[in-house]
Amino acid sequence: MEAAANPRKNRPPAGIPLEKDQHMRLMLDLLVLALQTDTTRVATFMSAHGFSRQNFTFLDGVKNDHHGMSHHKNQQSLVDEYTTVSRWYAKQAAYLLEKMRGIDEGEGSLLDNSLVLYGSEMKDGNGHVKNDLPLILCGGGRLGLETGQHLRAEKGTPLANLHLTLAQRFGAGMDQFNAASTGIVPGLFSASS
Repeated sequence: MEAAANPRKNRPPAGIPLEKDQHMRLMLDLLVLALQTDTTRVATFMSAHGFSRQNFTFLDGVKNDHHGMSHHKNQQSLVDEYTTVSRWYAKQAAYLLEKMRGIDEGEGSLLDNSLVLYGSEMKDGNGHVKNDLPLILCGGGRLGLETGQHLRAEKGTPLANLHLTLAQRFGAGMDQFNAASTGIVPGLFSASS
């Protein structure tokens, strides 16, 4: 059947919420549960790939797909839509962090005993800028993460350096990450921990 003849074709399978915001919260709840129960110690969450053309019309003022609005060509209406979607994503990250903070593990919360890396594959989709990505590293209070600081890597520092730093911190015994790292990121963790 063609999509026009079958309106159910584009619907998610049974049990998966139709609304993106509900689906996102369900996935984040499952991620937290997996960490809380020690089902896994590492989790990744990607809402969709960069060219997914996700629809965010459930947000006030958003009419265009995510990929399209990322190529805004400095048109204020598209910049505003992109900003609205970016804020929505930040709120989802805040939801995840609050859920983790609310789980007591005896010596600190799940968030205190975890590291959460939040970011995007592009700094600026308008020009496909992939350098100097703004990233946020959260949690880690009991892992020696030096919180409350803004670190700016030297120009040309590969993202692989951050991944190598985190892998080494968790005892992975790696001296290279994906053959792209050039060293570690200094100042992320306290020297005494």
